[in-house]
Amino acid sequence: MYADATEGTQATDLGDELHYDVAISYRLVPRHYHVHDELAGNSHHGHAELGLVLELNGEWRQWIGGVDDPDSGRSLVAISPGVRVNPARNWSISLSLQIPLIQSTNGKQHRSGSRLIVGLGMGF
Repeated sequence: MYADATEGTQATDLGDELHYDVAISYRLVPRHYHVHDELAGNSHHGHAELGLVLELNGEWRQWIGGVDDPDSGRSLVAISPGVRVNPARNWSISLSLQIPLIQSTNGKQHRSGSRLIVGLGMGF
């Protein structure tokens, strides 16, 4: 996703941004399953999916324009291993740990540390 920052009302330019993500996933548990409990003499059907996810995340931020600020702008590349569970149709829950691999900051800025990311999604 690219955000093109245009000049603001006080002739400020906050700088453009580019965010990119690439992911792969591997399903561990199938979506449809059938459980038969011979001891209890019953069975039931369920809908669940469990998978592993590996993402490569990137971010680039341009220097702030219009103002002399050498402490702005950066590039970041991170890897995010995680898991995703689809407990019911159209629902998804995810958990991943984003770990920075490459960071390039201009001037004096805080560096990004690892982040725990939790997601909840619903399809329509």
